[in-house]
Amino acid sequence: MDERKSPKKTDGIRRHTDVRPRASSAKTSGASSVKSSVAAATHASLRQTRSKTAHKIEHKRQALQEEEYAEHEIPQNTFLERLGSSVIASSGKKVIHERSFRNIVMPRQFSFLKHKYAAALLGGLGATVLMAISLSTVFARVTIMLKPTVDSAKIDGTQISFDASASDVAVSSHTVPAEFLSFDGSASEDFDATGNDYVNQKASGRVKIYNTFGTTPQALVANTRFVTDSGIIFRLTKSVVIPGAKKAPDGSLTAESIEADLIADKAGEESNVSGQVKLHIPGFKGTPKYEGFYGVAISGFSGGSVGQGKVVTHDDVVKAQEAVSKKVFDDLRQSMAQKIPANFTLIDSLSEIRIVSMNTPKEKTHADRFTVQVNATARVFVFRSADVFKLLNELVLKGDTAKSIVESSADLHYQIKSANYDRKIADVNIAGSVKTKAVIVPEELKRLVAGKKEGSLIDAMKQRRDIATFRVAFFPPWMFSAPTNPNHISIVVEDTAADAK
Repeated sequence: MDERKSPKKTDGIRRHTDVRPRASSAKTSGASSVKSSVAAATHASLRQTRSKTAHKIEHKRQALQEEEYAEHEIPQNTFLERLGSSVIASSGKKVIHERSFRNIVMPRQFSFLKHKYAAALLGGLGATVLMAISLSTVFARVTIMLKPTVDSAKIDGTQISFDASASDVAVSSHTVPAEFLSFDGSASEDFDATGNDYVNQKASGRVKIYNTFGTTPQALVANTRFVTDSGIIFRLTKSVVIPGAKKAPDGSLTAESIEADLIADKAGEESNVSGQVKLHIPGFKGTPKYEGFYGVAISGFSGGSVGQGKVVTHDDVVKAQEAVSKKVFDDLRQSMAQKIPANFTLIDSLSEIRIVSMNTPKEKTHADRFTVQVNATARVFVFRSADVFKLLNELVLKGDTAKSIVESSADLHYQIKSANYDRKIADVNIAGSVKTKAVIVPEELKRLVAGKKEGSLIDAMKQRRDIATFRVAFFPPWMFSAPTNPNHISIVVEDTAADAK
């Protein structure tokens, strides 16, 4: 049986074609028919065997070629040709073999991309690059921390007025608004009598005299007698007028009263009465006024004595008055310090404490111990320190808005010239010294440094006479120039209080 050779393709693989039998004569048609059947069966078996053999060869060759492509680069001019010839066979559209597309199109330099984590690595690298670009543009910042320059200024006898009626600082009249406050206080204390003498003393006490008789006031002269239910007589030490009772619309009367001092008619301990005591006026006996006017001594009467015993001396009274007065003064000062608002300033020289009343025993009063009570009132001017510095800014700096006073650095002394506590105005002289600092305008400074490189920025800051020291911080750290957008520049003016002291 004659076979035709199959043509070779450019990839070196021989492909077979159908083998057709030669034509026979009519004489041998019967034999040829039998032979053709045998030949057809033989050819079919041969084709099947060849197909299997070719498939095995092709599979082995494909494995060798894949190994070859992994070690050597494919020439660029043969890439498309090899790709086309390696996928589909030339006859019958039967797939003979196929190569790995990755091995063909991916050069050895990029073989790392075959790794299963290659995409994640490339994504992370891209995100890092994008973040670096964002930090260097959108999030770029520069912070300048600085301290303004500080100078000294003296104040020599500047006169100002604190006025409780003023509502704001008046530069022309040197007036500062103030608050006028008043406080009431009292103190009492017991002391030992140190004297020893013969005494002939009458008991005494304080009473309230009531008028329940009528709406007309009633006058009582000095030495008017009052008598207790037990018959002890006391007399008024001075004249008084008892106010008239108040009459209600229904005709009823409400008693009115007045306080007065009574002293026993006779000396001796017999006039000493403890507890609350009610007294009537004997001169009104037999008339409706006897029940309409009466006195009540809440603490009774005491001090009556005759004979040798302890007495209160002049020195006892003076020392007791000084001690109790000091106590009430201290109590008032403490009360003022606690009750004055925190934003106000209190100066001792702008305060006044007056004694309203003082209850002390008379000299040679017979007693082992005695009591002194002092009632006092404090009046004081208080002011806001900010108002004083507002005035000094105008008087000392003379309208220079490029500077301001450092309030915490002020060393001021107030000397009172005059204080009228009734008119609620006080004139004082201020002397001392203050520190002044330069006023930094952040927006102006931002415009100055915007877009400047680090060296130019530092030079510009050094030329500013209003800046004592400064520090510059860039973000991100690899940036060495200020953003062009002023909103990305931060100016931090640090406190100069410590430097100004």
